[in-house]
Order: sequence, then structure tokens, then C-alpha cells
Amino acid sequence: MAKNGELAENKYTGDMTRKEAVAKLGRPATRMGLKRSALKVRRAAESAEGVTLAFAVDDVEFVRTCSSQASADADLACLASWLEDHLRNGDRGIESFHDAFFAEGGHARAKGHERRSNP
Repeated sequence: MAKNGELAENKYTGDMTRKEAVAKLGRPATRMGLKRSALKVRRAAESAEGVTLAFAVDDVEFVRTCSSQASADADLACLASWLEDHLRNGDRGIESFHDAFFAEGGHARAKGHERRSNP
């Protein structure tokens, strides 16, 4: 909560550069057994400032978009931190890979299949 009792905005306030964020993405890629080139970073279709991260593990494609930050670089830093945090949580037993990526609102789908919304 913010000091005035309202909910605080979830904004990235660090100073990570785009180059640092891309390097940070390389570490989780290696931990998942992927080459850095397997992580695809692109501008989000729905926002000029947004960034989408996509990668595949076996036959499952993972896609996550961030467009809520002050800049595209901050969106990318947010995605890099998000991925690293979920993998770290898995290492610590806080959440499973399934919980992190397949739970309601998850970011995974079988390759070649459109993501279906929940009924």
C-alpha cells in the first residue's frame, strides 16, 4: 500500500539498461536448458511501448507481455526480473514450474495452438 492508503502502482523503478536486461534474460535461458537465441523479445502488438517475451520448452510456448511501465526498456527489465523470480521460486520450492507458468492467467500454451480464455 502507498502511504496514503491507496494501492501502490507496480512500476519498475530500477536503472537496468536494455543491454543489462537482455543479459539478465540469458541466465534463466541457460537454467532452462535453452540458448539465449531461443528467447524472443519483440515490441508488443497492442502497445507502442510494450514488450513481449516468448520462448518454448519442449512443445509448450510461453508468452508474456509487459506494457505497464514507463518505457520499453523498463518493460523489458520487468520481464527479465519476472522470469528470473519465477525460476528462483522454483529452485527454492516456493512454487512449481506448473504454478508459475500454467496457473489461471498463465502464459503457456501448446505450440501451434491459440490460447483459449477461461469460460
